[in-house]
Amino acid sequence: MPEGAVQVIDYDVAQAAASCPRYAAESHKYDHGTLVVAGGSRRYSGAPMLAATSALYAGAGVVIACVPASAEILCHVPQALIVHRLAENAEYGVFGAESLEGWRRELRKATALVLGPGMDNHYVS
Repeated sequence: MPEGAVQVIDYDVAQAAASCPRYAAESHKYDHGTLVVAGGSRRYSGAPMLAATSALYAGAGVVIACVPASAEILCHVPQALIVHRLAENAEYGVFGAESLEGWRRELRKATALVLGPGMDNHYVS
């Protein structure tokens, strides 16, 4: 395969289900890691919620969605999903220097990170 090429793999329902983890009945969500999904913006709030919800259904232990404070969440939020609103650049409604303290706090908990879904293209200096 040429460098930079993307390999597409088709899965049927049975193959997708087989790839999800099976946990013992006595296990606890904290036994299966903590995923932090950091993304979104005032204009694009759905993407991090979709990624975080998908992670829950795929078997992630604890899932924390970090979004800018003004991101309006218009979807159903599963009870198991933790949502933290972080400080933002108030002008653009995006993560900025104001967000660093909140990011550091959340990343200390993480065993995995999804960074970027729904981040706007405004760049804050």
